[in-house]
Amino acid sequence: MKKAVIFDLDGLLIDSETIAYKIDSELVGKYGHEFPLAEYIAHYSGKTVKDNARRLVEVYGLPYTPDEALKWIIARDNEYIGQGVPLKKGARELLEFLKSKGIKVLLATSSVRERAVGILSQNGIDAFFDDMLFGDEVKNGKPAPDIYLKAMERAGVPAEECLVLEDSEAGIRSAHSAGADVICIPDMKAPAEEYRAMAYRVIPSLDRVIGILEENETEMVLCGEDDIAEVSALYGRVIDYLECHVNYPRWSHDYPNEISVGNAVRCGTQYACVKGGRVIGAVVLNGDPQGDYSCVCWKNKLMPGEFLVIHALAVDYEESGSGVGSFIVDFCLQTARRRGYKAVRLDVVPDNEPAIGLYTKKGFAYAGTEDMKRGIPEVPLWRLYEYNFADTDG
Repeated sequence: MKKAVIFDLDGLLIDSETIAYKIDSELVGKYGHEFPLAEYIAHYSGKTVKDNARRLVEVYGLPYTPDEALKWIIARDNEYIGQGVPLKKGARELLEFLKSKGIKVLLATSSVRERAVGILSQNGIDAFFDDMLFGDEVKNGKPAPDIYLKAMERAGVPAEECLVLEDSEAGIRSAHSAGADVICIPDMKAPAEEYRAMAYRVIPSLDRVIGILEENETEMVLCGEDDIAEVSALYGRVIDYLECHVNYPRWSHDYPNEISVGNAVRCGTQYACVKGGRVIGAVVLNGDPQGDYSCVCWKNKLMPGEFLVIHALAVDYEESGSGVGSFIVDFCLQTARRRGYKAVRLDVVPDNEPAIGLYTKKGFAYAGTEDMKRGIPEVPLWRLYEYNFADTDG
């Protein structure tokens, strides 16, 4: 495990990029200019406030010197900070974990000391940091490696034992040039391929970092909006693999895909299996059969709301045979049991032998083969299975 973790601040620990965009929009808007979010993401996100002030004056012909624009931006930023700047998802939990493991925690930010410490104190996390470095303490700012080289020197930890957490391309290059592993948690702008290649990992949120540090930890997580892209990519990889081999579930890029994942996320029913911070499996667990279950001769007649249904269980083909599918099924059963449901049900394509073998091994009982009336001509019939807790809890 790493001996030191170095955090960026804006857009990484705190949700300040939205504030920066609002301020820049206000400034150019005063003089009749529109400032699209896409423009901010392309040319201003991840840059220093000084560089952005200069660029705004030049591009929009503002009646300010760059220093005057900078002072105006800083004044508005202070007003927003006074109203509170929220932490990013998983930030506090990660800091608590690092401290519990005796890992050194440092801050390396382009911001000035007063602003940065004020925001950390405001959120009650300043005491987690063993040391802090600020933009005015180094000659060259990011993307130069200066601030991270100095942070590692102050920590007394060599580069190979440090982990840097960044959200911007400039930060990725800075940490990479300093010789440290860097994990990118993008804020408004996803890194281009050139920068992704420099990163050890690109993940959607800070709550994945603990798993990466522990490396062998496998866990199930309820997905949020930040996870849609990564879970959709997993399904895409699985479908590509199936189409080149045997497509047992008859999946296509029409389903499961980003639309279905997004819908499940918004319903609170999309889960991901994560190992070392990387999504290696996924499943949807809800109470909707997505078809006619009433015609099935289930062992126990249950009403809607008394059972859960497993959908779209997928495992990264690189993890085939490692027990991930079994791990996900166990999670589904444990979740349903804990929530007081009486059974878990599912249906599979009749010749989906790997799925049938998995569910049978986990104790699911065959309930029949029926037409689910889903309007899928190539799959007129489906095999149905159920796991009744009354049969196993006695």
